[in-house]
Amino acid sequence: MNEQSAGLYIHFPYCVSICSYCDFDRQATGFASIPRYVAAVVVDAPVGIAVLLLPYDLREMTMLGDGGANALGALLGLNSVDRLTGKGRWLAIAALAGLTIVGERTSLGSLIERTPGLMQLDSLGRRS
Repeated sequence: MNEQSAGLYIHFPYCVSICSYCDFDRQATGFASIPRYVAAVVVDAPVGIAVLLLPYDLREMTMLGDGGANALGALLGLNSVDRLTGKGRWLAIAALAGLTIVGERTSLGSLIERTPGLMQLDSLGRRS
Protein backbone atom coordinates (compact mmCIF):
# COMPACT_ATOMS: atom_id res chain seq x y z
CA MET A 1 0.00 0.00 0.00
CA ASN A 2 1.49 3.36 -0.97
CA GLU A 3 0.89 6.82 0.46
CA GLN A 4 -1.76 7.54 -2.17
CA SER A 5 -4.09 4.69 -1.22
CA ALA A 6 -5.78 3.19 1.80
CA GLY A 7 -7.76 0.06 2.35
CA LEU A 8 -9.90 -1.56 4.99
CA TYR A 9 -10.58 -5.26 5.30
CA ILE A 10 -13.27 -6.56 7.67
CA HIS A 11 -12.97 -10.30 8.07
CA PHE A 12 -16.09 -12.43 8.52
CA PRO A 13 -14.74 -15.54 10.31
CA TYR A 14 -17.85 -17.72 9.97
CA CYS A 15 -17.21 -19.81 6.90
CA VAL A 16 -19.37 -22.69 5.72
CA SER A 17 -16.18 -24.46 4.71
CA ILE A 18 -12.54 -23.70 5.43
CA CYS A 19 -10.37 -22.80 2.42
CA SER A 20 -6.84 -24.22 2.53
CA TYR A 21 -5.26 -20.92 1.40
CA CYS A 22 -6.94 -18.69 4.02
CA ASP A 23 -4.65 -17.70 6.89
CA PHE A 24 -7.24 -15.59 8.75
CA ASP A 25 -8.96 -16.71 11.93
CA ARG A 26 -11.94 -18.71 10.79
CA GLN A 27 -14.30 -21.38 12.00
CA ALA A 28 -17.00 -23.53 10.50
CA THR A 29 -18.87 -23.46 13.80
CA GLY A 30 -20.24 -20.87 16.22
CA PHE A 31 -22.87 -19.54 13.83
CA ALA A 32 -25.11 -18.52 16.76
CA SER A 33 -22.66 -15.71 17.58
CA ILE A 34 -22.90 -14.14 14.09
CA PRO A 35 -25.47 -11.48 15.16
CA ARG A 36 -23.23 -10.40 18.05
CA TYR A 37 -20.19 -10.22 15.72
CA VAL A 38 -22.08 -8.17 13.10
CA ALA A 39 -23.43 -5.79 15.77
CA ALA A 40 -19.91 -5.22 17.09
CA VAL A 41 -18.60 -4.48 13.59
CA VAL A 42 -21.46 -2.04 12.89
CA VAL A 43 -20.90 -0.17 16.16
CA ASP A 44 -17.08 -0.14 16.14
CA ALA A 45 -16.28 0.13 12.42
CA PRO A 46 -16.95 3.90 12.18
CA VAL A 47 -14.31 4.59 14.81
CA GLY A 48 -11.81 2.44 12.94
CA ILE A 49 -12.65 4.11 9.64
CA ALA A 50 -12.21 7.56 11.19
CA VAL A 51 -8.83 6.57 12.62
CA LEU A 52 -7.79 5.09 9.26
CA LEU A 53 -8.79 8.21 7.31
CA LEU A 54 -7.49 10.84 9.75
CA PRO A 55 -3.88 11.00 8.44
CA TYR A 56 -5.13 11.28 4.85
CA ASP A 57 -7.66 13.94 5.80
CA LEU A 58 -5.12 15.99 7.76
CA ARG A 59 -2.68 15.89 4.81
CA GLU A 60 -5.57 16.97 2.54
CA MET A 61 -5.16 13.83 0.44
CA THR A 62 -8.80 12.79 0.74
CA MET A 63 -12.17 14.31 1.48
CA LEU A 64 -15.29 12.41 2.37
CA GLY A 65 -17.63 15.26 1.41
CA ASP A 66 -21.24 14.31 0.76
CA GLY A 67 -20.13 10.80 -0.12
CA GLY A 68 -19.65 9.74 3.48
CA ALA A 69 -18.86 12.47 5.99
CA ASN A 70 -22.42 12.76 7.22
CA ALA A 71 -22.91 9.01 7.49
CA LEU A 72 -19.58 8.53 9.25
CA GLY A 73 -20.34 11.45 11.56
CA ALA A 74 -23.74 10.01 12.42
CA LEU A 75 -22.27 6.61 13.24
CA LEU A 76 -19.46 8.17 15.30
CA GLY A 77 -22.07 10.24 17.13
CA LEU A 78 -24.21 7.17 17.78
CA ASN A 79 -21.15 5.28 18.99
CA SER A 80 -20.24 8.15 21.34
CA VAL A 81 -23.76 8.58 22.69
CA ASP A 82 -24.04 4.83 23.25
CA ARG A 83 -21.22 5.06 25.79
CA LEU A 84 -22.92 7.82 27.82
CA THR A 85 -25.74 7.58 30.36
CA GLY A 86 -28.33 9.86 31.92
CA LYS A 87 -28.03 13.62 31.36
CA GLY A 88 -24.76 13.26 29.46
CA ARG A 89 -26.48 11.09 26.87
CA TRP A 90 -29.36 13.55 26.42
CA LEU A 91 -26.99 16.52 26.17
CA ALA A 92 -24.92 14.72 23.53
CA ILE A 93 -28.06 13.77 21.57
CA ALA A 94 -29.26 17.40 21.69
CA ALA A 95 -25.85 18.68 20.56
CA LEU A 96 -25.68 16.18 17.69
CA ALA A 97 -29.26 16.96 16.64
CA GLY A 98 -28.48 20.69 16.75
CA LEU A 99 -25.36 20.26 14.62
CA THR A 100 -27.31 18.13 12.16
CA ILE A 101 -30.02 20.80 11.83
CA VAL A 102 -27.43 23.58 11.40
CA GLY A 103 -25.56 21.43 8.86
CA GLU A 104 -28.72 20.89 6.82
CA ARG A 105 -29.51 24.63 6.72
CA THR A 106 -26.05 26.12 6.16
CA SER A 107 -22.54 25.09 5.22
CA LEU A 108 -20.65 24.01 8.32
CA GLY A 109 -17.42 24.62 6.42
CA SER A 110 -18.25 28.29 5.86
CA LEU A 111 -19.43 28.59 9.48
CA ILE A 112 -16.08 27.20 10.65
CA GLU A 113 -14.18 29.59 8.37
CA ARG A 114 -16.12 32.59 9.78
CA THR A 115 -15.63 31.61 13.43
CA PRO A 116 -12.06 32.28 14.70
CA GLY A 117 -11.95 29.61 17.45
CA LEU A 118 -13.42 26.95 15.21
CA MET A 119 -11.12 27.95 12.34
CA GLN A 120 -8.01 27.41 14.51
CA LEU A 121 -9.35 24.11 15.84
CA ASP A 122 -10.13 22.91 12.31
CA SER A 123 -6.66 23.87 11.06
CA LEU A 124 -4.80 21.80 13.67
CA GLY A 125 -2.63 19.24 11.94
CA ARG A 126 -3.34 20.59 8.47
CA ARG A 127 -0.98 22.13 5.96
CA SER A 128 -0.62 25.90 6.23
